[in-house]
Amino acid sequence: MYNTPGAAATGGGTGLAMTGLTGAPIWVFLAGFALLALSLAILRIVPRSER
Repeated sequence: MYNTPGAAATGGGTGLAMTGLTGAPIWVFLAGFALLALSLAILRIVPRSER
């Protein structure tokens, strides 16, 4: 498939590095959304004190 054995390792490493760099904002957005959903779920579960 590749002409040289080193081409597979080099190409794979470059692809992973590019995916990691371009995909970072997506993971930050997903993590923020997950934390927001978790906090809202906790607010629904914890009973509110009545005044």
